[in-house]
Amino acid sequence: MKKLIIIFVTNLVVPFLLLIILPSLFINSRGGVSQYDGNNQIPLTVTRPFSFHITADQPNLESIVLQLKNPNLANNSRIFVDITGPNDTRSLVLFGANVGDPSSVPLKFIPLTDPSGTLYQIQVSSENSDDQSLYIITSTENIPVFSTYYHYPSFWQNLNLEIHRQFNRISSFPPIYTFIYLSLILILDYFFLKCK
Repeated sequence: MKKLIIIFVTNLVVPFLLLIILPSLFINSRGGVSQYDGNNQIPLTVTRPFSFHITADQPNLESIVLQLKNPNLANNSRIFVDITGPNDTRSLVLFGANVGDPSSVPLKFIPLTDPSGTLYQIQVSSENSDDQSLYIITSTENIPVFSTYYHYPSFWQNLNLEIHRQFNRISSFPPIYTFIYLSLILILDYFFLKCK
């Protein structure tokens, strides 16, 4: 009976604690819709603001990371980012000194409380007047390189999300790998039960 309890704890309780409970307790920001491919540089100037939109794939948008470029870190113009949703707006200001050559620039703000599926309009503009010194990085279709993050303050929301996330990861494995993995666990459990 003691060995069965050890097997139960080792095979089920410990993985559940490590893979589900701990992330649900300590991770309250989750990545969402993103665009990673692109190396096209579009100048950001006072006469050429850049606008795009995203459809949030989760509720409570709290951060957008943009790819910007400031060659030789020479430009210190102000950069304005306005995020407009159906119910609220967030406006952020940063300086060229905050932008690398190139760099991912995280823009964190008070979470927007809209649900998943909300359309946001994002405008990036600058005081910059030199079209050779400050850029936003996009794909060849002029879709900016960006990533989004969403706020999950509730343990139960996090728990539900983490269970679905782990289930999706496991179900995405090729069946043969899952079979081999489970077979090895059962074989090890069998030998553990048989040894004195």
